[in-house]
Amino acid sequence: MVFCALLLQEILTESGAKELQSFSSRDSLVAVYYDRGVDVRSVSAAGADFLIVAPRDLESLAETELRIAAWVHGTEDGAPSLRDFYAKVPVRRWAAIDGRPIAWVQAAASFDIESSRRDFRGRVPYLVVEESLETIPVDRRFVRGQGPRDLDVVSVGPGREEDSYGRSWYVALKLQPPMIAIEEWSEDLVEKARMYVQKYRKKEEIPRPQGKWTKEKRIGFNLKYLPQELGLAPIATEDGPFEIVEMVGLRVLTTKKNLTSEWRYVHFDADDSYGGYFERRSYLVEVEYLDSGSGSFALEYDSADRTSEGRTKRAGEKKFEASGNWKIAKFEVRDAFFSNRQRGGADLRLSVHGRGLAVRKVVIKPR
Repeated sequence: MVFCALLLQEILTESGAKELQSFSSRDSLVAVYYDRGVDVRSVSAAGADFLIVAPRDLESLAETELRIAAWVHGTEDGAPSLRDFYAKVPVRRWAAIDGRPIAWVQAAASFDIESSRRDFRGRVPYLVVEESLETIPVDRRFVRGQGPRDLDVVSVGPGREEDSYGRSWYVALKLQPPMIAIEEWSEDLVEKARMYVQKYRKKEEIPRPQGKWTKEKRIGFNLKYLPQELGLAPIATEDGPFEIVEMVGLRVLTTKKNLTSEWRYVHFDADDSYGGYFERRSYLVEVEYLDSGSGSFALEYDSADRTSEGRTKRAGEKKFEASGNWKIAKFEVRDAFFSNRQRGGADLRLSVHGRGLAVRKVVIKPR
């Protein structure tokens, strides 16, 4: 550790600082996650700006001149990992923004800013941090493995469905974030990647893709039928566990106790092909629920309000009347954006305070 710190101090002399060719925070940047199977020449040919590299993979990149950023993953404190990484990389190959070396933080308990400031001669690392890491200061946030999200780093990848690569790029080009991260590099998609990167640089969009639910008038989740998920799927999250049980001869989705709050949630993801791929729309949402006990539940949705509060905008509240019957609650959603900003990449959720909620059906249809 001491050797690495001294080596960094030697690297960051005046002459070393002159070798640092920094990106600007105003630039539109494209990053690629690196693994040992990636052909770096094809990454350069497609026009990507830098690679996101784990420390274990540094050795395999000795021959390339493409700039690289440190991927901090699985350390208790990300600062030592970052220091050791950049001590092994020539300054000319550092991926830096506004003169600050990039730390791509996917898993770390903390990040000692002052320690890093000393290591990098007054420079504070440029922290690109996974959205769920709330204890670490950030410059930009990303989410990996959940498809495009409306963040200042939008992730794209080939996905599992046909043409999901084109759909994820459609969203990225529509959102025009300051940075795009390509999750899985495929040699079969180099020409497509080159085309999309060029359009991103020019701030162009592409025609809206079609999907399974694009032409459907409604989508839903219905425990009366198989399949149950008809363009709308419940998502289990840390703050929204649920289970499907038999109740009076019926299959029912019920919320489970939330260990972190008195609120219970059940999250739902609307298929992007129905939600207009991040386009503002109005819907009527119908929820069939068991009317028992006292209290109320609410519908909260990802709205066109791009603030953090807008991801759980409330569409209304329904009071229980203790009738013991199955009833349908209707909620007007007038500015849905459905950009997967809720927990687990969800678009809407049902929330109830201090008690459970039993649901048999949820339907979304346009207004």
